[in-house]
Amino acid sequence: MVYAFDPFPGEDSPPVDFGLAVHPLSLSVAPLGECSALVRTWAGSSALPLSLSVARLPNLVLAQFAPDTVEAGGETKLVVSVAEAALTRTHALTIVATGPDGRVARAYLSLTIF
Repeated sequence: MVYAFDPFPGEDSPPVDFGLAVHPLSLSVAPLGECSALVRTWAGSSALPLSLSVARLPNLVLAQFAPDTVEAGGETKLVVSVAEAALTRTHALTIVATGPDGRVARAYLSLTIF
């Protein structure tokens, strides 16, 4: 399994005690289609509740997590649905996990709409 994470957090970012990974790292889907990926999280010293979101989501694309909040160390399914008029190209998505104190961890996913 290959993991993607943010290896270069900003210098002003506090250290995080959790992380996340997405598998697979790339998805392909046709307009009016749907695809999914597994998002796994891990915890350092304690399991924290994490809120998940997707940044840089293109127009006419919907992303949903089931469940959308997990304990660090748990996993969730990301389901991506594409509308008929979505732009056909490759998009770089950012999966964001936010802890209760506002700290974040990121993973990256490539979405190709063909």
